[in-house]
Amino acid sequence: MMLVKYLRRGVPAITRPSYQAGAILRPLLSTAAYLLQDAEMHRSSVKIINAFIYTRAIVWLLQHTGIQKRYRVQYAIAVPSAAIVSMFEGGLLTSASRIIAYLSYMALIAITSRHVTKQLESR
Repeated sequence: MMLVKYLRRGVPAITRPSYQAGAILRPLLSTAAYLLQDAEMHRSSVKIINAFIYTRAIVWLLQHTGIQKRYRVQYAIAVPSAAIVSMFEGGLLTSASRIIAYLSYMALIAITSRHVTKQLESR
């Protein structure tokens, strides 16, 4: 969580919650997989790591195709997109439920972060 506190890449309002969601979900999924002895849940926790590779690939693609020229925006697009792409292994229903859970968790983190920032600014 501290790694993204002073995030210099991307648009912090989008990129930071995306990273934080993965950072929180991975240990939760790993622990639950171990306790429940669930191989599919373990695979889901490992797929989160693949998002780092996909992020670099998407940034490279955006840079070399000229779709998006500003690096901050490229990174803001690449990070959440890579997380979603990494979830597309397995059946469609399983992938859809993972994506909905991830995006919901990411939104919750973004809302909470915005609320905490406003509370700290008002003091």
